[in-house]
Amino acid sequence: GDIFVAGNVRSGFKIVAGGSIWIKGETEGAEITAKNGNIEFRGGVLGKGKANIIAGGNISGDFIQDAVLRCNGHLFVKKSLLHVNADVAGDIVIKDKQNGLILGGILNSTGSVIAARIGNEKEVRTTIALRPQQKNSLKEKIVQLNQQKQEAKNLLLSIKAQIQTKKKLFQTAAIKKVKEKDDIERLLKAYYFAKQQIEKMEKSLVLMNAKDMEAISYGHVSVSDTLYTNNIFSFGQAEMKILAKRSACRLVFSNGEIIIEAEHGD
Repeated sequence: GDIFVAGNVRSGFKIVAGGSIWIKGETEGAEITAKNGNIEFRGGVLGKGKANIIAGGNISGDFIQDAVLRCNGHLFVKKSLLHVNADVAGDIVIKDKQNGLILGGILNSTGSVIAARIGNEKEVRTTIALRPQQKNSLKEKIVQLNQQKQEAKNLLLSIKAQIQTKKKLFQTAAIKKVKEKDDIERLLKAYYFAKQQIEKMEKSLVLMNAKDMEAISYGHVSVSDTLYTNNIFSFGQAEMKILAKRSACRLVFSNGEIIIEAEHGD
């Protein structure tokens, strides 16, 4: 069921609910788990590096600091997310549009990340990684084709070794020259056939990888006030380190790279 806590939750305490959890007071370095529901921290979280928070739905709070969290929904914070390591299936949103801050920590999200400010003048690093929102069905086919290609390459090496062996026998065993010659011709046919198959697979992989890249969709990172230097952003394999301070901008993934655009507001 659901759990409502009227006061504070001190360090060392553990709360587990099958449904949702509401905490009216402040939460310190506690373990809070809502297996199939949401967690709301009305008094915020001052985790002291010990807070561990898991939700089957959304997590929301006034502020969250020095904590580790994971949720299958969205993360909504009113004021600030400070030195938090988070894995979020949905969006990460700091609601204060003027002063909402993300500072430090490592954030992984399958959605978008929205804040007024990311980082600070002291260049405290924040790392934000966005995962693709849609898994492409070609991934499995690409893996299978790569496996088939490797098997064909191994076969090619085996045939090549057999040809070399047969050529040596052909040179030394005069009596069996006809048989060895037939064997060499058969192996050469198998060799060239395997080579053609590998070339076809390589062409197919190029096309499939291109289609797979086109189908991948990412969220965005939106900063309404200031994006500070030394922060790192990644969209899949693409990565960018911020080298110059920027105002009101948006980071998006386009044509295989990260692009910074002017932020016009949502």
